[in-house]
Amino acid sequence: MATHASAEKRNRQRIIRTERNSALKSFVRKALKQAREAIDQGAANASELVKGVHTLLDSAASKNVLPSQRASRLKSRLSLALGKIAPGKPADGKPAAGKAAAGKAAAGKPAAGKAAAGKAAAGKAAAGKASAK
Repeated sequence: MATHASAEKRNRQRIIRTERNSALKSFVRKALKQAREAIDQGAANASELVKGVHTLLDSAASKNVLPSQRASRLKSRLSLALGKIAPGKPADGKPAAGKAAAGKAAAGKPAAGKAAAGKAAAGKAAAGKASAK
């Protein structure tokens, strides 16, 4: 039993946090179960449920109710399962960008950074001096 006032307060806080965290964990588990069942049955609203679960998992991870890696793993598995029943339709609603698409986008962009900007500025300064002479 706690003998100091601060220890008693910490115990009260622990009880409140434990109840809040267990309620959120339970809510996330129920939502996961509903999303998995919708995916298994091929329901039309499966992608909406998966989006909702992604939001819940992110929220639980940000509040340290779930480890962030576990939330990430669960989101990945749900998205993969959803992709198997509805290929070409990602769970987050954004177009899929693979390595090839990322490489093409990066190839078209000029090199941007401090070094490139510094070289460009130095070249302009040198050209300005040359034209002034």
